[in-house]
Amino acid sequence: AIQVAPHGTTAYTDADSSCRVTAASVSCSFSSLAYSEGTRFDFRATATDAAGNVGVSSIRSDRMIDNTAPSEAISGFSSVWRNTDLSVSLTGTDGGSGINQASYKFSAGLTCPPTAPTTTNAPASFAISTEGVIILCSRVSDNVGNWSQWIERTARIDKTIPITTIDGVPTDWTNQDPNIVITGADQPGLSGIDKSYWTVDGGSTQSG
Repeated sequence: AIQVAPHGTTAYTDADSSCRVTAASVSCSFSSLAYSEGTRFDFRATATDAAGNVGVSSIRSDRMIDNTAPSEAISGFSSVWRNTDLSVSLTGTDGGSGINQASYKFSAGLTCPPTAPTTTNAPASFAISTEGVIILCSRVSDNVGNWSQWIERTARIDKTIPITTIDGVPTDWTNQDPNIVITGADQPGLSGIDKSYWTVDGGSTQSG
């Protein structure tokens, strides 16, 4: 049988009835949900032979129960359009066993949960430099294997200078008011044209 007791005591009880069987060798598991998180426990195994002799294993001392998933924490991320790379740091908080790993993946058109994400020790630091609308999927784990839910975020990066064209500018003297048209064009999938700016004869900058 696998037995558990509050840390430092001898008040052992069977962890689960399924772990008390008649067999020379047994492997079993039990649910930790019946035990209070944050409380320290000692574990041991016992074996009884046909004559009633009881053998006791060495004690696995001072173990804590952690059934609660951690919370993710991210820095350096922005969802607004920007013209520079994102330098992201991914970690988390956990009130039990502590943060262990971070898992993430990013690309255009990505859906969460992703396939084949990058998993590394937390905190994880990485750069998002690809232009366009980029989806980031991320989550973190604690030291006993509880994972947070996948979180989906959207990054928007545009480092490409738009193209400006101007039409209707006279090439010679004229006695008519010129009809000047300024047109801007951005690459597909980037932020698009916001405003046009111009000056006349070195005057102040105007926009529209």
